[in-house]
Amino acid sequence: MGGADGRAMIMNHAALSSDSRTTHRRHSRRANGTVAVVLIFAAAGGVFLIYGVVLWREAVASENWPTVSGTVITSEVIPASGSGADGQGLYEPRVVYEYEFDGRTHQNDRISFAGTQSSNREQVEDLIFIYPATMEVTVFVNPDDPSHALLEPGPGPANWLMLAIGGLFTFGPLVVLGIVLLTSRP
Repeated sequence: MGGADGRAMIMNHAALSSDSRTTHRRHSRRANGTVAVVLIFAAAGGVFLIYGVVLWREAVASENWPTVSGTVITSEVIPASGSGADGQGLYEPRVVYEYEFDGRTHQNDRISFAGTQSSNREQVEDLIFIYPATMEVTVFVNPDDPSHALLEPGPGPANWLMLAIGGLFTFGPLVVLGIVLLTSRP
């Protein structure tokens, strides 16, 4: 190769190399941004998953809590916290019951570990129908903290949903991260 042709090839190679480095840096910044977003989602999902596991374990343990007799004091449908003042939104049952455990009287309003809120007022009224005021009920009492009790022990659909969403938001982003890292290599 002659002098001019050789210099032109070297200059073209340098230009291509510079373009390649610029493209790689741009791709690397995009991958780093994706990694950050994915890790944020995975961390949030992890918190949700851990909270779901804690609630799941407590729900399962509640099936073995001691039981006592109790009496429903009030039973009504109320707007769920966060519902609009116009009555639109979510409803929840408020079933307050009284029970005695270890010689002390307690009141509680927890029905179950499952979510009891609904946008369907009739569905909530059906639950109120099950627990009318003055009814005698079986109360499952947490022996470690007798102020915590409920009427329906065990995990419910809301517990499954929390675990599923937590798992999806924890492990889904990690799969995406693996794909991004594998495909972003030059």
